[in-house]
Amino acid sequence: MADFTFDVDGTTYELLYAEKRVEMAESAIGNKSIISVFTAQPTLRETKTIFAYGIRESGQSAWVNPTQAIELAGKYLQEHGYAQMIEAVSDSLMKDCGFLFQ
Repeated sequence: MADFTFDVDGTTYELLYAEKRVEMAESAIGNKSIISVFTAQPTLRETKTIFAYGIRESGQSAWVNPTQAIELAGKYLQEHGYAQMIEAVSDSLMKDCGFLFQ
């Protein structure tokens, strides 16, 4: 499965997770497990936050800083909608962090 990519203002970003990014996202959403969030219906804030913590500029090794990433997540949400955002996050988490689902 290929990395999920999207464009905002002419820049291509990818959604990519690693164990540390998952831990950071969980901390940012109030120390909730990402699995428990997606087992229930995630809130808009939870979904945007988890999405944001996976954003990297395509081809770069560093993730986008959280403040800018939340803004990018908001732009993605406005353009593509909530359902596509949830799908992008869940697909990327399964691809990158399959250990969460074992």
